[in-house]
Amino acid sequence: MEKEHQSQTFMNKLDCKRYCHCFESEDANVRIHAVKVVANLAAEEGTRMKTIRRIAAGAIANLAMNESNQELIMAQGGICLLAMTAADAEDPQTLRMVAGAIANLCGNDKLQTRLRSEGGIKALLGMVRCRHPDVLSQVARGIANFAKCESRASSQEVNAKDMISGGALWELVRISRDCSREDIRALARRTLASSSTFQAEMRRLRIEQKGFRMPPAALRELCHEM
Repeated sequence: MEKEHQSQTFMNKLDCKRYCHCFESEDANVRIHAVKVVANLAAEEGTRMKTIRRIAAGAIANLAMNESNQELIMAQGGICLLAMTAADAEDPQTLRMVAGAIANLCGNDKLQTRLRSEGGIKALLGMVRCRHPDVLSQVARGIANFAKCESRASSQEVNAKDMISGGALWELVRISRDCSREDIRALARRTLASSSTFQAEMRRLRIEQKGFRMPPAALRELCHEM
């Protein structure tokens, strides 16, 4: 126990360059271990720690591109680290990187329960505040990955209900209508059209599918639910 404490204290004193060295290692195990260390320290405040969290988020984004790393990322506290980075960051580059990492994790059906419970989906939806098209692209991709069925026919509709309760329907509608990039608007429209649960909720709220115009009463209800 004492050795573990000493090890954590030592890692806490490392500067950003050494963290960068760990995260840039060609050995995925080294990078994943570094994620675990930073995740354990993530609650600490200060500019230095925020910088390190952003570096870690970049490493996670790269690691998450490989499906074999995704469960390890979750096991080492990576999603909580991403959620904290998303809350801290304002610059589009960092938010795009974090949203991309979460979007990749959303494509793994084994991780979806933990993504909900550990704040991954909430963090993903929260990043629409940036309004940058590259960030919105990753958010839309994450929602699409989460909503689609990966293994069981029933899981798609269960996930769609979770996304509705979390505010994803309204974000998809906004992205499909307001995003400056046509490819992102098309992805949002396809995601909305792919789910009977999304379609039923849109009919209930009287959201017109063509152009996705939202009546004031529906907008008030969605905003209240969020």
